[in-house]
Amino acid sequence: MEQMLTEKQIASLEKKKDRLKTAYLNEVITIEEYKNDKMQLEEEIDKLHSQIKKAPQTKMDFSSFKNKVCQVREIFTGDNEPAEKSKALKSIIEKITFDKSSQKLIFSFFYQD
Repeated sequence: MEQMLTEKQIASLEKKKDRLKTAYLNEVITIEEYKNDKMQLEEEIDKLHSQIKKAPQTKMDFSSFKNKVCQVREIFTGDNEPAEKSKALKSIIEKITFDKSSQKLIFSFFYQD
């Protein structure tokens, strides 16, 4: 969960870097301001990347995750209310993304004990 937060922070900083470049190209800021601000953003991004690398990697218990998926499948395929099915799916699916280039759905799962 912490790694996901750090990755979101990195993405946010990357967007700031893009906006900074746009501001420079539109002559809103000087080259010196651009260089200084870009360097600060890159330092922050590097710190976050090193935090990710240093973070302890937790091993996932796939058998318990498999059991959880089986429980969700039973709820989803059973004669349950749509709200209950939705809640079950949300307990294991973090997000669903559609990749236009490959025309595929990408499911991001998360696991909680």
